[in-house]
Amino acid sequence: MTMVKKGQKALKFIDTLSYEPSRGYLHDVEVFTVSDLRKRFGYDRMKIPHRYAFGMVLLITKGECEQSIDFQTMHCRAGDLLVVSAGQAHRFGNETDWEGQIVLFRAESVPELKKAGVMSATPQLLQLHEGQYEQVLIHINQLRIDAQLEGGKQEVNKLLQLQLRSLLTRIAIMTNQSDAACEQSSSRSYRRYNEFSDMLEKHYMIQPDLNFFAAKIGCSVKSLSRSVFQFSGLSAKKLMTKRIVLEAKRLLVHSDMNVAEISEALGFDEPTNFIKFFKRSERCTPGEFRDMTA
Repeated sequence: MTMVKKGQKALKFIDTLSYEPSRGYLHDVEVFTVSDLRKRFGYDRMKIPHRYAFGMVLLITKGECEQSIDFQTMHCRAGDLLVVSAGQAHRFGNETDWEGQIVLFRAESVPELKKAGVMSATPQLLQLHEGQYEQVLIHINQLRIDAQLEGGKQEVNKLLQLQLRSLLTRIAIMTNQSDAACEQSSSRSYRRYNEFSDMLEKHYMIQPDLNFFAAKIGCSVKSLSRSVFQFSGLSAKKLMTKRIVLEAKRLLVHSDMNVAEISEALGFDEPTNFIKFFKRSERCTPGEFRDMTA
């Protein structure tokens, strides 16, 4: 199956936000409050789901709100921490009587944490106890202070990246993910799995077979399959299916595209093939899934 141009245009129905800090700000990590975001972005735009080309950490500091990541809606209250990875679709919800601290960062700012699987292993919603909340808040406040330093851009940027790594690593430690991630990242098998995951993110819409990935990575299909199963618990084929289904769900929930348009966008020759594919995975049709999540 091949990706068609019409499908590529249709994907714009979920607006993608790139990392664009406030005017005059030159660093790869930015810290501001939810109130600041409302002034910059507007209430109405915050209610609309957007796909992020950057990472975000959101610490709820006051009140209660609903946050949606992909097709899951989560009720959050003061003390909760939300972690959104690049590529995910996020919506802030309709509530206005809450406050929070936001850390945005370029996805490439922490390549070693991505490579070690820290971001992907971290739960999207963490309910922090008081001590953890204070620790995270201290880190965020330090980022804000360091961002105001008057040193050279490169030096300050390096400092902010170090502070960001410290924050994300602390969050991983809170969820007991860091040790396992560090052990994994040092193995050849995990590096192979990580390369496959990166390539899958780039190429899933053309639905290539395993030979394509194995050739690019420089290993046999058998070795690739073994590595993928070791670190995901799924076969490579099932992981590919899971990624396509995830994108289908995002588009069903967050876009105005009909089933035929989504089918074409995801590389299917016919909508009937997409419907069968989706139903085989989710035990419901795309239309039924859209109705259930409306």
